[in-house]
Amino acid sequence: MLRPVVDIAEKDRLYEITAEIPGVDEKDIHLDLDLEGDTLIIRGEKQQSQEQKNDNYHRIERSYGSFQRVLTLPEDAKPDSLRTVS
Repeated sequence: MLRPVVDIAEKDRLYEITAEIPGVDEKDIHLDLDLEGDTLIIRGEKQQSQEQKNDNYHRIERSYGSFQRVLTLPEDAKPDSLRTVS
């Protein structure tokens, strides 16, 4: 299972969360916010295929799987102000 690396920075009255998810299309990443539990869930699915052909061989390698990362938001975070930036 892929586990995204996450950086969290506090900047001028806001928190910036950066997730490094190589090989995953932005359309395959979903953010879920649990307002009661004050958690942000980053989830998605990786689907990657690589094909090589030669006169003597044909090789296809696939890498796929789902991932999820759950973050507890700080007490002073304002979940209704959540926005995503590519």
